[in-house]
Amino acid sequence: MTACLLKTEPLPQHCGLTDRERDVLAQLAQGLSNAEIGRELALAEATVKKHLTQAMRKTGQPDRLRAALYAHRHGLAG
Repeated sequence: MTACLLKTEPLPQHCGLTDRERDVLAQLAQGLSNAEIGRELALAEATVKKHLTQAMRKTGQPDRLRAALYAHRHGLAG
């Protein structure tokens, strides 16, 4: 799946995020580390990193901070 390449910020529903990638972004937006997200979602830390990396690529966010802000802006933070 390719990243959304729109002039404006892509909406989550247009980027092909999986449910798990949305879950990881939501936890990230709450300020949790990868280890904490793993405990919350019963995932290995490496799996959390994989989901987060994919979500960041799909949404065009270059780092954790921007990914967390993206999640807040688009209502993924809960």
